[in-house]
Amino acid sequence: MKSPQSPSYLYGAILTAACSLILISNSLAAENSRAVDEELNALTDMTRVNPATRKSELGSLRPETALQRSRTVSVITKQDFARYNFQTIGEALRTLAGMDVWRTHFKKGQPTSRGSLQPHYPNDVLMMIDDVPTWNAVAGGGLKLNRVNIHDVERVEVLKGPAGALYGNHAYSAVINIVLRDPAKEGGQAHVGVGDGEKYFGGANYAMKSAACGGVDIYASTNHSSEDGEKVFFTGEKSGDPPAGKVYRPKEFEDGGNYLLRLKNENHRVLFNAFRSVENNLGNAPHPTQQIGEDLIATGYLGDYRYRRNTSATAQFEMGATFDWSSLELFSGPPGNVSISKGYRHRLYARKTASLNDRVHYRIQADYDLKKAGKFEDTKIDESKREAAQKIAGEGNEICNDDNTVIADVIPFATFPCGDNVAGRHIAEYSLMGQLEHTREKWKTTAAARVSYNDITGTEFAPHLAAVYSIDENNSVRLSYDEAYRTPSILELYITAGVLHGNEDLDAQKTRTVELGYTTSDGPFFAQLSGWWASFDDRIFRDRFSNSPNTYLNADTYNATGVEMELSYTDPKKFNLFFNANYYHGTDGDNPGSGSYNALYVPSVALTTGVSKDLCLWTLSAVLNYVGAMTGLEGVSKDEEGTEVDIDPTAVLDLSLARKQRLSGVPVLHRFAVKNVTDEETFLPEFARNSIATVPWKNDRRVVYDFTVNFR
Repeated sequence: MKSPQSPSYLYGAILTAACSLILISNSLAAENSRAVDEELNALTDMTRVNPATRKSELGSLRPETALQRSRTVSVITKQDFARYNFQTIGEALRTLAGMDVWRTHFKKGQPTSRGSLQPHYPNDVLMMIDDVPTWNAVAGGGLKLNRVNIHDVERVEVLKGPAGALYGNHAYSAVINIVLRDPAKEGGQAHVGVGDGEKYFGGANYAMKSAACGGVDIYASTNHSSEDGEKVFFTGEKSGDPPAGKVYRPKEFEDGGNYLLRLKNENHRVLFNAFRSVENNLGNAPHPTQQIGEDLIATGYLGDYRYRRNTSATAQFEMGATFDWSSLELFSGPPGNVSISKGYRHRLYARKTASLNDRVHYRIQADYDLKKAGKFEDTKIDESKREAAQKIAGEGNEICNDDNTVIADVIPFATFPCGDNVAGRHIAEYSLMGQLEHTREKWKTTAAARVSYNDITGTEFAPHLAAVYSIDENNSVRLSYDEAYRTPSILELYITAGVLHGNEDLDAQKTRTVELGYTTSDGPFFAQLSGWWASFDDRIFRDRFSNSPNTYLNADTYNATGVEMELSYTDPKKFNLFFNANYYHGTDGDNPGSGSYNALYVPSVALTTGVSKDLCLWTLSAVLNYVGAMTGLEGVSKDEEGTEVDIDPTAVLDLSLARKQRLSGVPVLHRFAVKNVTDEETFLPEFARNSIATVPWKNDRRVVYDFTVNFR
């Protein structure tokens, strides 16, 4: 069923406001000389950088270009954000070949890499802020994509595929590093915006340079956004009153804010990040009695200190410490029931990077990571289930163990929580990593390995081998082999809440990947091609259909292959163009009836293309996202594997118009966008529950205007 459209007067109001500001600033413009144009371009920078020249240290010992790297790394810069009017980090990530951002009945903004789906928490993608890993101590799951505002980002670096040797636990299917801005000049920036769906957002940042701050550079920012979206139309699954098959209409909403503070000088850096995010979820099941559409509240604080010093002309020492606290609160189950999890994470590391000579470079690193749960509790427990279980066990018989788990031989099937058996649980991990790089004429070879000890799953080993051959200065070929692992979270190991049961016998999930790539660059043209094969072992999932519903188990092995292509043409005098595409194929190695199925839901083909053109101080751009056909399952139960439901391909077109101007001498940037111009209906397979076939993506047509002012 189609969602109702926003009132037409709102589109008109947004357009009128944008045009009025542009006309006012035109009337106040002091001059329109070429010199002024150059200053505007510098202060409201939208100059697209050729991907062939973008350097990144992600996965490498030193900053390298795409032609030099031994792994597939994609970089999206702040210039790309402005030129194509990407309003969130997730929107930018979706344009990369092999990457996507999904939603389930439980969570939005789930980044995925190479078809590795994550039903409840983004546990398979390691996400970092300025090289600092972020993590939820209890449930796992990395950085909320809205934990950092896109206006504070210099670039987003994405290493696709496993990287366990280089980055350790959770670098299972990709590594995302959000690099914060480091303005060269002192000053600030402010932005405000409005859109239909009662969307409002704004924020500001300010940079003070060391000359004015006693040798310390300071960067601070604050941002807030709110969107009271339209209602979601879909069919429920739960029987009763009202019955299954009824169309429910919960309202989509998002509200949140984030704060950043970074202090640094030549050797020291202190980083602080805080965020709060409130969004709706679809409840335990899409049904009014299961609190459909109620709040999911995520809160977090991160503090990090890093010390870095060059110990010689060819060696550098670095050490650091991180404290990451997080809380997750959601309404689920019976009316009035609230689940709350809190915990924190400590991280300590030290590493040395050095060169033996011009050809041989190495890095050694030691890491310590401690995750500890504060609590996991349900604020309202259905005592009737506990009473019913006691009757089955018999008067005077215990039904709960000392560790707050159900006594299985007394109550083999229990749907009540004994208590908070998560509080105080902790997982410690120690690891050593070594990386060696050798260059000789046209060859560069890299070898790395990480050995870690986890006090739950024991010893893990992850190797990395790669070679790059430079055909000439514009062409290179690379071959790599990588392994990675993810150890189970505290929740997956110990939780007993209602029908949710942890499993202390879980093994770490592992993956292996072989990748072959080719990179070429010729003037404004750039291309990066990759083909990969991967095996996924012991994937951790929630088994909802055996005799113990919602128990975490390890799945069977399955394999997948893929091809990725990233093309771009960069010529500011003519136009800018990118075209990214990927093909994915996974074997049916896991069982759809158990809820662990993965390959079924992933589209075989996806592509994104964008084009932009500069006309004096105007910039026109368009981005098209195409997602191929997918498959969902409906009617899955303990006894039924369900019926496959086809999900049609979708193509979503975004258009944007930007205008650089001076307002009373101050450089400003106006951006006006229409997202999903054709109002294409978009759905995703509901792979977390396996009982309804699809969930709406809620990517309806939206008109958005934003206004950025630079004071640097």
